[in-house]
This record gives sequence, C-alpha cells and structure tokens, in this order.
Amino acid sequence: MKLNTLKKLFKRKYPYSPVAYLGRKTVERSLGADIIKYKKLEQQEEKAQAVTQESSKTPEEKVDG
Repeated sequence: MKLNTLKKLFKRKYPYSPVAYLGRKTVERSLGADIIKYKKLEQQEEKAQAVTQESSKTPEEKVDG
C-alpha cells in the first residue's frame, strides 16, 4: 500500500521528455545538436576513460599487462 502512495506522490508530470513530443530529428535540426540516450552516453564515457587510462600507462606497464 505504501508503494502505491509513493508512486502517486512522485508521479512524473509528463510521461515523456519534450524531445519525444517534438521529435528527435526536429529538435536536433533546430538546436544543431546530437541527441543520444543516456545509456549510450555512459558507454561512450566509459570507453573514453579506458582509452585514456591505457594511453597513460608507461611502456613497461603495457608489456607487463
């Protein structure tokens, strides 16, 4: 019963983001920006961090593993 009360209390005012209503391509064109999902953004950041960590290793560390 508490869970239902909390759901009602914290219910989103609008179920979708403004981008969903307007259309992703339309918003991208009007803002001149790329819109990507948050999950994909996190994955890109993790890959970038892995690359920078790998490139910051010294040659001896790269050989050792």
